[in-house]
Amino acid sequence: MEKWLSFLMIAHISGGAIALLSGIIPMVVAKGNNIHRLFGKIFFFGMTVVFITGFTVSLIKNIPFLFLISIFSYYLVATGYRSLYLKKLGRGQQPAIVDWVLNIVSGLFMLGMIVWGIYLIANGAVEMGIVSLVFGSIGTRGVIKMVRGFIKPTPSKTGWIEGHISGMVGGYIAAVTAFMVINNERYIGLPMVAAWLLPTALLVPYIVYWSRKYKR
Repeated sequence: MEKWLSFLMIAHISGGAIALLSGIIPMVVAKGNNIHRLFGKIFFFGMTVVFITGFTVSLIKNIPFLFLISIFSYYLVATGYRSLYLKKLGRGQQPAIVDWVLNIVSGLFMLGMIVWGIYLIANGAVEMGIVSLVFGSIGTRGVIKMVRGFIKPTPSKTGWIEGHISGMVGGYIAAVTAFMVINNERYIGLPMVAAWLLPTALLVPYIVYWSRKYKR
C-alpha cells in the first residue's frame, strides 16, 4: 500500500507541475491559435492526473477536504473544456448527457463543501471552514448558472467563450492555490487563509476582463 501511495503522490505532484507550468501559456498567447490549443490540452491532461490521484488518495487516507477540493477543481476544468462543445447552446443545440451528469453530481459535492465548511467552523477550524465555504459557494454558483443555461439557454454567441475562460482559469487558480498552500509554511509565510484565497483574488479579475472583452 505504501508503494502505491508513493506512486500516486509522485503522479499527483507531476500532474500539478505540468498544469502549473502549461496553464500560464494559454492565458498570455493569442486566443485560439495552435499554441493556445496545444498548451490548453496539456493543462487539461495535467489537471486530469491531479484529479484522479488526489481523489484516490483522499479515499485511501480518508481526507474529506482533499476529496471535495479534487471535485471542485476538476469541475471547473471539465466545464471549461466542455464549453468548447457547446458553442451553439441556445441556438438549437442541446447539452449532452455528460454535461447534465457533470453538473448534477458536482453540485451535490459543492453543497457538501458548504456543509463541511459549516462543520469545521462550528468545531473551531475557522480558517479551513472559511476556505471550504468560499470554494463551495463559488462551485454552487457555477453549477446553478450552468443548469439554468441548459434549461433556459440564451442565444448568446459568446456564452461558450465565457464558460471556457472561467472554467479553465478557475482550474488554474486551483493549481496555483495547491502550490501556495503546500509551500506556504516553509517558503512563503502567509496566513493560511490568505494562501488559500490569494490566487482567487488575483486571477478572478483576469476572468472578468476577458469575459467582458468578448461580450463587447
